[in-house]
Parts: sequence; structure tokens; C-alpha cells
Amino acid sequence: MDITGHINNIALARYYETARSRWFLKMAGDVNFFKSGFNTLVAEYTVRFLKEANYPEQITVATGIGRIGNSSFSCLQALFVNDTCVGLSDAVNADVKMTH
Repeated sequence: MDITGHINNIALARYYETARSRWFLKMAGDVNFFKSGFNTLVAEYTVRFLKEANYPEQITVATGIGRIGNSSFSCLQALFVNDTCVGLSDAVNADVKMTH
């Protein structure tokens, strides 16, 4: 955060990333999710900052699926401080074929 208590934009991106990872694990229902052969990487990532986020307010991230394509899907997120939406994120996850 900066000297006035605003949460840094990079820190906000970390909230989105953490929420996406936890969401993937919850949807899979298994801690072995990342070993299951489901391999994706973030191919494109956009964040829209709508309002300031201040420390030490309560932060909540809502996560869901947006567009589903042939080899990718979009993970849409909204970040809330208390009950106010302060940012939106769209992470396009592309399928990665791993070779061993």
C-alpha cells in the first residue's frame, strides 16, 4: 500500500490470482486438481480499476466462468471492498498440452 493507505494495483492483482486458484480447487473438489492433467495458463489478463481500495477494509472476490471456447475459457472476477465493487478482471485461460 502507499502512504495514504491505498492498496497497490499489483497487490490487487494478487487477490484475483489467489481467488482464481482457490476457485479452481473448489470446483475440482480435490486437492490433486493441479496433478489431474488439467493444464492451463493465463494467456491474456485484463483488469479494470473502478475505485480505490484502502487498507484495512474487508476485500471479497467473486469468481465465475465467462466465455468458453474450444481450447480456452474466460475467468471473470469482481473485487469488492465491503459492498462496493472496486475492480473487474478477465483472465483468459488457454489449454496447455504438456509433453513428458
